[in-house]
Amino acid sequence: DGLPHVPGRIAVTPQGDVYFIDRAVPMIFRKLEGGAGVEPFMANADMTGFKDMALSDTGNRIYIADAALGILVVDIEANTSTMLGVPETLNVGGISGLMYSEGSLLMLQNGITPQRLMRLSLAPTGLDVATITPLAIALEQFNSPAYGVVNGGAIYYFAEGNKSDKNG
Repeated sequence: DGLPHVPGRIAVTPQGDVYFIDRAVPMIFRKLEGGAGVEPFMANADMTGFKDMALSDTGNRIYIADAALGILVVDIEANTSTMLGVPETLNVGGISGLMYSEGSLLMLQNGITPQRLMRLSLAPTGLDVATITPLAIALEQFNSPAYGVVNGGAIYYFAEGNKSDKNG
């Protein structure tokens, strides 16, 4: 298509379909289980750029972080998207990492001050934040925290992401 593409986070649904974000162009690509190859799944020209994504446990929703605009919720089956409903007091800018676990999103933010890790417990619909729990804020070790995963109930992430020093 002549556009620059930078593959980002990859997720595999329980059905075996593979989805990944494009970090250069706000697009999602997929490869269906048994499919012949990778195909564009969704694009959203209103977004500024996808930073990370998280797949719901059931594999029917993708949550996509846009560092400037917040979190986009994509319903895979309906092929629709909407912005995650968040309280007016929650800043969802500067997201550098997004993880899904047991009905909650874990959000790493290094593009705001203070840098932090937050748990966003979702409403039963999965389209709105019900409660917010700070997990780590302004830790001395934080230098662009990013790239997290949840494994066995534990959260793993890099406290020092992609910047060389705390001033850089």
